[in-house]
Amino acid sequence: MQALNGTKNTANIGIGFFNETGTKIEPALVWNNIAENGTLSVQLTPTLQIYAVSDFKTTQLIKGDIQSPLLFEKNLIDLPSFTEWTVSIDKGTGKVKITEA
Repeated sequence: MQALNGTKNTANIGIGFFNETGTKIEPALVWNNIAENGTLSVQLTPTLQIYAVSDFKTTQLIKGDIQSPLLFEKNLIDLPSFTEWTVSIDKGTGKVKITEA
């Protein structure tokens, strides 16, 4: 991905996602002080990672890092445009299972 700062000043350049109403962009990454007429070049690899824990309540505020092993990791570019996965808890072991549907 490349972005050109076509202004006459240094500028911050970012990428992000629209909020639920589609009225505002929430920045995900920001690069500061890109020189005037400067080009920002980055290579992004969108990766889906899933970690899971089962000892939190739905109304509980999480205040620190959740300690959990990585259960699932996929490069989103390698997945088809539609993919479906099932996340479940094995009743015998209590472990989280992620399987392609």
